[in-house]
Amino acid sequence: MNANYNEQDCEIQFEMQANNNLGVNGTFEKCSILFSLVGVVFGQTYSLNYVRPLLWIHTPLWKKLIRTIIGLSIAAGFNYLFFLFVKSSNDVATRFFFGRACPMFIMSFFIFGLYPIVCNKIGLVLQADQIP
Repeated sequence: MNANYNEQDCEIQFEMQANNNLGVNGTFEKCSILFSLVGVVFGQTYSLNYVRPLLWIHTPLWKKLIRTIIGLSIAAGFNYLFFLFVKSSNDVATRFFFGRACPMFIMSFFIFGLYPIVCNKIGLVLQADQIP
């Protein structure tokens, strides 16, 4: 039974057997989280030059909701795009790098680094002259 590569007949059996997250897939899943942390650290330090964190936090709720919806849409689309790249690959290293590590790094850098700058430019962040 080869359940590692998205065969429809084997996915259910694989999920039932892999509930303890051991093995190659579980290790790759857990290890890819480290790439997310690296992206967050570099992204946050980059965005600090352009967006003041307290202005980001004290923005009105409706602007926060718009930022959240846009950010979730971008993240979901981006992750789906990377999934399309690797869904037919049988190479474990390719599936790990392009399916897990690379999207984790790029998305965390974007969401914590570039996205606050974009939101600041389009007016979804409280400006210094608008402080009550």
